[in-house]
Amino acid sequence: MECDEQDRPALLEMIRCYSVKYLAAHLKHETIETKLGLSNSTVRRAIQKLIKLQIIKRIHYIRPMISGLGANIYVILQVNDLENLNRGKEADEPNKDTVSKSVSENEPSIYKS
Repeated sequence: MECDEQDRPALLEMIRCYSVKYLAAHLKHETIETKLGLSNSTVRRAIQKLIKLQIIKRIHYIRPMISGLGANIYVILQVNDLENLNRGKEADEPNKDTVSKSVSENEPSIYKS
């Protein structure tokens, strides 16, 4: 079962809000579930989808005192727009030797003569 598309933006917004101060969000799944009103499985699917799309990175956190798993750390990754853009063909240099003809006979006239 795929996670609902509206869950991912809400989850990403929550991570963004929590990561303003430290540039990373330290969140438990339970906190996300409670704040967004989502089930555990929906939160997990949304997180997996954001990781797969390379929008966020999850860092597993181990509590130093009890050596157990703590809340995960989520980092929003930078988007490398310039590398992934489809740029198309480069425009040729304009040829200064030729002049394009005006095709005014087929164009509608908006002025009355």
